[in-house]
Amino acid sequence: MKTGWYLRLFEDPKFREAVKVRWNEVKGELETLPGYIDGLLALHRESFDRNFERWPVIGTNVWPNSWPEEQLPTSYDEEVALLKDFCVRRLQWLDTNINNL
Repeated sequence: MKTGWYLRLFEDPKFREAVKVRWNEVKGELETLPGYIDGLLALHRESFDRNFERWPVIGTNVWPNSWPEEQLPTSYDEEVALLKDFCVRRLQWLDTNINNL
């Protein structure tokens, strides 16, 4: 099977329940990611700015990432907003899917 042996674990109702319980224990901490990102930005903004002065890649596709041209972030703040939005949406997806196992 190409999908991995761990999928077999999810056939066990006790395992699925343990995953749900553990997820709901750690979910609250993970939901702080956007604030954590903001804290890192405040702490390291100057070095981030210097990085993108040296390597001006904002607004360009850099392998392996690829955006349609019209959706390409044009500033560092847009990049950060996309990251935070991804984190929020991914956590919502995980929450829904894990709790519906």
